[in-house]
Amino acid sequence: MNILPGSKEELRNGNYNIRLYGTPPFGNYTPLTLYIASTWFFEKKVINTVGYWKTEDRTYETPSQEWLFRAWKKGISIGFSKKISVITLFSGHRKNSYMLKESYEHEFFYNKLDDSQFISNLFERLAVTLSADLIKSKHYQPVRSFLLVLRYPIYRLFVKLGINPRAVKTLIRYGGKGKLIEWHRKYTGIENP
Repeated sequence: MNILPGSKEELRNGNYNIRLYGTPPFGNYTPLTLYIASTWFFEKKVINTVGYWKTEDRTYETPSQEWLFRAWKKGISIGFSKKISVITLFSGHRKNSYMLKESYEHEFFYNKLDDSQFISNLFERLAVTLSADLIKSKHYQPVRSFLLVLRYPIYRLFVKLGINPRAVKTLIRYGGKGKLIEWHRKYTGIENP
């Protein structure tokens, strides 16, 4: 479960947005889904088969997504827990997040983790959001739906050729190897432009 960026006032009023990431449509890994690296568990022997993460200057997508795709191509079974067990606040969605000394969002949610009613409300909000997103995409975004239908065979072709479709998308959007991470570093304040 990922909490999208919001102001202090939005948090106090309960006006924050939630999304669910890393949920494969068929219960197993698919290269078309983004998976959050901090939610993975692997046996140590998988490293011997797949190798380590590549540095960002050697990949078009993030090193974590490149590694997962490589593991999947080598036949590693990548399962999915059908339980939500992590709440994330992506630094990459928050401008200058690494330059700030405090995070009111982290503090707000951390202080609510023991509140069962709050957690119940989070799940309810997530369910409503997912349902609304599905209805929007099916009935109110026909051009987007049409483009997805057109892209799907191309994505499948990339996968058959051993190319991660996410890498192609990132290459088109950001440029060469390492450019996505370079952009994120500037955006989050890890590296000042």
